[in-house]
Amino acid sequence: MSFRYLYDEKTPNSTIDFVKRMLDYFPFRIHSIQTDNGTEFTYRKHLFDTVHPLDIFCKKNYIKRVYSPVASPWYNGIVESTHKLDQKEFYDFCTQELTLEKANLKLRKYNNFFNHKRIHSALNYDTPMLYFKKLRNS
Repeated sequence: MSFRYLYDEKTPNSTIDFVKRMLDYFPFRIHSIQTDNGTEFTYRKHLFDTVHPLDIFCKKNYIKRVYSPVASPWYNGIVESTHKLDQKEFYDFCTQELTLEKANLKLRKYNNFFNHKRIHSALNYDTPMLYFKKLRNS
């Protein structure tokens, strides 16, 4: 399953807001989060002398942090593949006149379509939600 939400800036605060929305969206507990090393996610590769807000949030919520190696977009092929699908099936159809609020309303519908209606060959032609339910019941 996947979740999308747009922001007008890449900041630690928008990242935490996204994670909160994601946690509310999924019908299961998130045990770990994998990110790249951008400052919106971590300060570990940067010269900041403070703990990143996302690290504090994750520690408080018992979520493990995992980091992609620097300059390695191929490291997580599933994420890259999903980004490519999102571009082809959603973002290519967005116009510049679309406000952030309207784009997020459309994304909410796309999240629903992607997870509840769109079949995926990698999931034996099930939807992600159906695949999740089958795993949970097995």
